[in-house]
Amino acid sequence: MNRKAILIISLQFLCALLIAQKEYNFLISGSLGYRYSSDKSEITAAPSIENQEHLIQANPSFGYFIAKRIAIGIGIEYQYDYIKYDKHIYTKSIGNEIALSPFLRYYTSFGLFAIAEFGCGRSIINLIGNPIPTQTGYFGGPKKISYKIAGYSAGIGYSVGFNSNLRIEPLIKYINIKYNEDSENDKDFKRKGHLLNIGFAYYF
Repeated sequence: MNRKAILIISLQFLCALLIAQKEYNFLISGSLGYRYSSDKSEITAAPSIENQEHLIQANPSFGYFIAKRIAIGIGIEYQYDYIKYDKHIYTKSIGNEIALSPFLRYYTSFGLFAIAEFGCGRSIINLIGNPIPTQTGYFGGPKKISYKIAGYSAGIGYSVGFNSNLRIEPLIKYINIKYNEDSENDKDFKRKGHLLNIGFAYYF
């Protein structure tokens, strides 16, 4: 099959999606996500740095159906991240971040849907610990770091209807977020992992 034939078939499929009669025009949704992770990797040259992380994400959003099975929209994503450290200069960190997240959803005919999100925003991370006295002063202690964040997520969910408009939507998604520190201290890092979500959506 040559490129021209593939292009024609793709355009026909896209046209079929766009001209199909829409069941709804808009959706309003809200979801709550949670992830727990721990790092207990051993470092042979020094004591291991162990941590336990609890991440909570809240995401209200509004969308518009451009076709029967395709919706686009935007959400406001708030994320709270709590990490407890062992054998580390800091005892814990608390992060708060907020981002704008455009999204794209594709729905199947049997309730399954896929979602892709792209977001950017700001994050404030508070590092908490007791200052350690040294010969030249104190080392460590409380510290606040500001980051610019950008990332994406992709997931698969299932829409269960209470009635013709209101639905509950469990979802699992993969997140990948890059944190760029505002200062020049080069403390940039990435956060990756899976998140379990439960949400409600109203279609009209």
